[in-house]
Formats: sequence, structure tokens, C-alpha cells
Amino acid sequence: MNPPSPRASPGQARWVALVAVAVIAIGAFQLTRPGYSVDEEFTVFAVRGIATHGLPVLPSGLLYDRGIAYSYTAWLAGAVIGSELPAFRAISLIAAALSVFLTFVLVRRVANETAAFAASVLVALSVPFWATATSARFYAPFLAVYLLTLICFTHPPSPRLRRGRPGGIIWLIAAAAIARLTHELAFTLAAIPLIC
Repeated sequence: MNPPSPRASPGQARWVALVAVAVIAIGAFQLTRPGYSVDEEFTVFAVRGIATHGLPVLPSGLLYDRGIAYSYTAWLAGAVIGSELPAFRAISLIAAALSVFLTFVLVRRVANETAAFAASVLVALSVPFWATATSARFYAPFLAVYLLTLICFTHPPSPRLRRGRPGGIIWLIAAAAIARLTHELAFTLAAIPLIC
């Protein structure tokens, strides 16, 4: 008997895609809201520091080393789009939509398609999810990269990896490094091999 295919059925995949698109559509209304949400001013200061000094330096002169990967991504988005908070918030919104999809992929690998779809919907309905999806902070991008790292852990070794080519390991290390540069809680990824 052949094991079930890890690919999503077209129906389930379409629904997850629809949920991700809905996240972007609903969240887009929040991108241009006036004022700062909690700690968004730190993102603005860090990006201005990058534009001025090449490093996320706050007006006080301190190096802002939280969410370095997000700060540089926000700086790039601001340089391309030309606005501050809406561009920075858009990064979080795109990462949040990607997190819905990555949740589906991860849970499908460790459980089944029905559980994966339910998990994706529950993530998309979560109040903390929406708070991070529409704010100019590094939490939504961190969730996406963290999920990607967990997917790399659960990915079965490819034939290339079995022949001594470390392609999968490189992706795993890269994802974990980006997660660490996005938020300090990425250190918890180190526990996964011990648990496994």
C-alpha cells in the first residue's frame, strides 16, 4: 500500500489560499491608520538609523539589535514604496498571510489535511495574529520564518541529501539564522533536535 501523497488536495489548497488572500484584503484597511501601534516608533527610528548610518541606530545613539532582519527589510520596503508605516506594516501583513499557508504545510506534514486546514483557519482568526499582522513590528515575519524553519525540520531528506549534498541542511540553517535575526526567541529552535 502506498503512503498518502503529501500534496494538498486542490480543494483544501484553494481554501487555504483564499484564507491567505482574505488576510491581506482585510488587513490592507489597517495599513494606513494614523498614529503608532505599540512600539512601532522603534521600527521607524531603526529604519531612519539605517538610512542615515547604515545601522539601526536609535536617536539616543543606541544600536537597536532587536529584529535586525525586519529592520533592514522595512528600510528596503520604505525605500522602494516611499512611505514609512504603511510600507513597514505591509511587510507584516504579507508575512502573516504567508504564515497561514506555512501553518497548513507544517500541520499537514505532522498530522493530516483536515487538521492543517483547521489550524490555518484558527491562526487566521486569532486576535494576537491580527495585532501582529497589521503592525510595523517583527512578530509576524518572525512567525513566518519560525514556521519555515520547523518545516525544514520535518522535511524528509531528499535524494540529493542522501548522496551527500547538504541542500536541505543549508535551507534549515538559513531559515534558523533569519529567525534568530528577526527575534531572540528563535533560540527555542535549538530544542527541536533534542525533543526529536
